[in-house]
Amino acid sequence: MKVDEIVKEYERRCRESILALLREQGDLTLGDLRELLSRAPELRALRVDDIANATRPATLPRATPSVAVRVAGYLLDLAVKTGRDHGGRAVAEMPSHVTIAKELRATPEAVSLALAVLQKRDLVSLHPCEFLVRDFSGLALLAERTLPRWRRLSDRARNHDWRG
Repeated sequence: MKVDEIVKEYERRCRESILALLREQGDLTLGDLRELLSRAPELRALRVDDIANATRPATLPRATPSVAVRVAGYLLDLAVKTGRDHGGRAVAEMPSHVTIAKELRATPEAVSLALAVLQKRDLVSLHPCEFLVRDFSGLALLAERTLPRWRRLSDRARNHDWRG
């Protein structure tokens, strides 16, 4: 083996070992993940999808990682564009799973699984007619985007009744 091949193999084995360790630890909260990344910045080279799937509880069905990433980005964009302020969090109208699936070229089932993952991770709260973004930075992290600028809206919009 040449030196480059040895280094690549070493990096692959390290990445697989870290992901195996994360799988053994079970479900990590977003706070746990932030602390882990601050203490071990070399882990930032891992893909968000890999970390999310490694730390997913075994009882939670898997959404295709790319669909979960796209759904997170879709909800993030929707919240920033049309969201109303609710105590510093965004509340926006919830499109149907079929509508989201058509927009993202995914199946409604995959969208449902992705939404379940987002809700399980406490990034959003879902209601049939609207959704609440609970954690903008976590949603942006999953969507592999920079944190959008969210501005507080008027008091009239803030007093909107959230049912979640």
